[in-house]
Amino acid sequence: QAVMGFPIFIHDQVVGVLEFFSDEPQESNVETIKTLGHIGTLLGSVALRNQAEDEVARSQEQAKVSHARLMDAIEAMGQCICLFDKDDKTVLFNERYAELYRCFTNGASPKVGNSFEVGLRLSAPVMHPDKTAKEQESWIKNILKVRQSSKVRNSTDLMPDGKWYRSEGFDTSDGGTVSVFTDITEAKNHEAELAKLADETELAHSRLVDAIEAMGQAVSLFDKDDRLVLWNSQYEVVAGGFAPEIEFRPDIEFREILVASAEQLHPEHSAQDRKKCIDDVLKERKTDDTRVSTSQMPVGRWFRFEGSRSSDVCTVSVFTDMTESKEAEEK
Repeated sequence: QAVMGFPIFIHDQVVGVLEFFSDEPQESNVETIKTLGHIGTLLGSVALRNQAEDEVARSQEQAKVSHARLMDAIEAMGQCICLFDKDDKTVLFNERYAELYRCFTNGASPKVGNSFEVGLRLSAPVMHPDKTAKEQESWIKNILKVRQSSKVRNSTDLMPDGKWYRSEGFDTSDGGTVSVFTDITEAKNHEAELAKLADETELAHSRLVDAIEAMGQAVSLFDKDDRLVLWNSQYEVVAGGFAPEIEFRPDIEFREILVASAEQLHPEHSAQDRKKCIDDVLKERKTDDTRVSTSQMPVGRWFRFEGSRSSDVCTVSVFTDMTESKEAEEK
């Protein structure tokens, strides 16, 4: 009987033994021994390669699962997402980005491996149809320059379909770029509505000011907190006659005007009597929806005062010069 054993090596380590048995005695054969030794080495290499292939397969499966999870995540996002590598070539994107890409490139679809510049050049005539070819080229070069020099990029653009998007670009840790597009159409429309409302409000206010300026009476409007909101120049003349130290301005309180006028309107009263008079006027102003009185101003002219509360709890005061009527009555 005869037996031979040859080690199987992987990275200089014995991982097994190749054994041969014979029922008959065998003479030693150097060539046979060398050949069987080589077989042991080859078997180690084969085992090593199979091990490496298994590791590669596991890594590929893990990468496939990770990529699928990443795609599920970006597909679930409300924004349009696109990732570019360090060479500015497209790596991945979600369906929302694909839809947006087709919008600003007149129907072209994004492709993995295409550079950012490809989409940019396709978008130039669509996004800027009013520009010349030279102007479009200048726009392209400027975008590429900003993309290379700025780590964070922001812009707001109106797309061909009428929607507004905010574009944000960020550099990634591996030298790539991620682009995020957010639909801000609703916010933009709201801004436009507010701007229109502001313009309409300003126009209405201007017309109201013109109207009260054209009136022959002195007119003032105080808000629910009794602060001056609106008045005409005649009111400044009339109220300034009995409160000369007051600077008429928005938000000045009625009480401040009243206190400043008390001494001019009631010089014969003591300080205590004037305080009581002020308190009485303020009380009437809060409790009575309509107030009417006639008084002679320090300058000698007579005025009829009419105060009324508006639907939004503001107070409108109107002073009408009654001097001629008074003089006619006396005659």
